[in-house]
Amino acid sequence: MPALLDLVKQYLDITWTDTATEKKLNLMINNAIADLDEKSGMKNDYTKSGRAQALLLTHVMYEWSNALDDFYVNYRSEIVAFINKARVLNAQSETNEWKRNI
Repeated sequence: MPALLDLVKQYLDITWTDTATEKKLNLMINNAIADLDEKSGMKNDYTKSGRAQALLLTHVMYEWSNALDDFYVNYRSEIVAFINKARVLNAQSETNEWKRNI
């Protein structure tokens, strides 16, 4: 999680070190991960560049700004694409598993 915390701090231009701020950011990161994983139906790797990481950073940014409701409105199409990609990956995985069991 320290790598994600550092990434979020960099994204939000937080240059200071403060235990209370880091605790709050860690909570926001954990909430964003839980939310995005639940929406996608799978555990995602947020340490790699890509849609999952971008949504995580943006989710935290909106929550940091006390505007999380706006995130779901403004990023609706990206969230839907994220969910749909996860569904395709899950279906492919299930198909491959089924083929192995034949």
